[in-house]
Amino acid sequence: MIEPLLESTAMRAKSFVDTLAAGCGLTGMEYEQETPIALPILGAAAREQYVRCPIKMTCRGSYQAAISFVRCVEKRFPLVALEALTITAGSDPALQHISVILEWPMKKGAGK
Repeated sequence: MIEPLLESTAMRAKSFVDTLAAGCGLTGMEYEQETPIALPILGAAAREQYVRCPIKMTCRGSYQAAISFVRCVEKRFPLVALEALTITAGSDPALQHISVILEWPMKKGAGK
């Protein structure tokens, strides 16, 4: 469950994954909070209490570093879902442009 840090869920995500990203060889991490999404679950009470909070991360690194990062996040944060992974080739194979969107569970209203 993610809770805002200094009123920002992107800042909280940064505090969780910066070390993982650096350990996998990713550099230049930038974070952006996207609009929360309702959970596709049964039961009105749960839908009213929780949302998915997408955080977009952009960085540079190799294909292998990107895959290692996703695997580390999945292992360390089992409730976080991978929404999107985009790898755009650059002239240097070690410096691909990488965009990752991770969806974090969050209590509704926590990110206000």
